[in-house]
Amino acid sequence: MKYVYIILFLLIGYIAKSQNIPFQQTKNWKIYLIKDRNKFNYSVDTLKNFKNHTLNSDSILFFFRSVSNLGQMSSPAWMGSHVITYELQNVVRKLDVSVYGGFFYDETTHAYYQVGEPNAKQWLEYLANCVTYLQQIN
Repeated sequence: MKYVYIILFLLIGYIAKSQNIPFQQTKNWKIYLIKDRNKFNYSVDTLKNFKNHTLNSDSILFFFRSVSNLGQMSSPAWMGSHVITYELQNVVRKLDVSVYGGFFYDETTHAYYQVGEPNAKQWLEYLANCVTYLQQIN
């Protein structure tokens, strides 16, 4: 019986790890200017009230060529974040993106993903530039 639980545990881990986002099928990427700490709690509908900037889909696909699924982490180190949304199969989904380390959390799959090298640094710079742009416009 002990072996059945071990196999079941490994199988569940494998299934959770294999739930990757089909980034090639995504569209309408947006980053939001949110300055308060409640950004993790905001629903997709609430985000419509914040200033946002459309991200270039080609750039997103370039950065996400090297994304790996990290599964469900217990408590990653958040030292600042961005909120991004995208559409997949006509459903708007939300990402919480760390400003350090190149990882992000997909609120739909409840999984963490990592933008791999050499794209991680460029990814973070791209997002920082988009936020700077949002701060400068009225």
